[in-house]
Amino acid sequence: LKFRSYYLKKFNMPDIGQPKFSRTMKTDATSRLDRVMDEKYRTIGVDKTMLNIQIQEQKDRDTYENSNNAKYDRLAEDLDKKMVMLEQERREIKREMNVENAQYWQAKQGKDKGLEWDLNDPDSLKKAIPARMGDEDPRLGISSVQQFGGEDLQAGERKKLQMDQQKSWCEQQNEERRQIAEAVASEDAGYLALTLAQAEHQKRVNDQEDQARRQMAERNTEMNLERAAEKADQKAEDHENEQRANHLDQYNTFNSALLTEHPGQAQHAANPMRKRMDHYKGMLPQEKQGVLDFQAEQREELKAKREAERQEEIKYAQYQHNLKRELTRKEADMEGFRAEQRKAVAATLIKQNAEKVDRDDHHNNILYTNVPNHKYFDQFGTSHR
Repeated sequence: LKFRSYYLKKFNMPDIGQPKFSRTMKTDATSRLDRVMDEKYRTIGVDKTMLNIQIQEQKDRDTYENSNNAKYDRLAEDLDKKMVMLEQERREIKREMNVENAQYWQAKQGKDKGLEWDLNDPDSLKKAIPARMGDEDPRLGISSVQQFGGEDLQAGERKKLQMDQQKSWCEQQNEERRQIAEAVASEDAGYLALTLAQAEHQKRVNDQEDQARRQMAERNTEMNLERAAEKADQKAEDHENEQRANHLDQYNTFNSALLTEHPGQAQHAANPMRKRMDHYKGMLPQEKQGVLDFQAEQREELKAKREAERQEEIKYAQYQHNLKRELTRKEADMEGFRAEQRKAVAATLIKQNAEKVDRDDHHNNILYTNVPNHKYFDQFGTSHR
């Protein structure tokens, strides 16, 4: 009795045992509204407000992720266009080099430009004239002596011609070496520029990705702090509501006559979908199971969504790996092209060196070994003159 009196006095509740309390009197509308609006007292259901907040946050996060994905797609497209443009420039430079080489071969390396053309010229005999057209040759001066023992009239001209030819060969070789060096330097400069451009572009892409990740991390931190504050406020409010509900529960348990009534009496007479809160005892096992099933469906949907996000991250990582592998392959192709060019230049130099050795051996051991003797000079002054 003392405990009962304490609660009646503390919560300012009427004593149903007193004459002034009428069992047929309607309950206070304010207290009844509090019981109706209290979710824990009314039903053991889902926090619809918090679920709506979570759904809206998820939609905002999806919008932000879609925006980032679109930005990454545009960045990848720009990078692909840049690579295509650089590849076209490389092919154009290679085509121009091939055209210049063909023009050079046609202008500088024809048959008539060869060092041995004087030996292979079919009109060489037609073009050549004797060194002296007899003793009465008009090219000889008044004081010219007609005959000398061991005379070689073409020795000076031949030596000068050989010196001029050797000088011309040296100049041609120097010019060829200079052009090859310039072509190699130009190719190296183009490859260096291409490499620097690729590195700069890759650095810019990495910086943008890092900045986007930092912004996303900062936004997640702010959202977490806001959620923590909201959760703390909600927890405090829930605690207060729970205390108020506990006090109200204690009062109803101690004073309410509904505890002994049948659960079917909680059904609303006008609307079968509604419950009479003054007779409602809680959810049925079937209703609780329905709530649990709905929560399980939500967990499955969240699991599927996280799996889709993980697949998207895997696809993006694969794209970055393929891009890096393509850049490495192009670099290897360029290095192979340069190696082939160096091999071709080396083979040309070796071939020219071998030709010079053969030519010198022919001149020194075959061409210039026929020294005039007395038989050659004895034929002059005979009867046939």
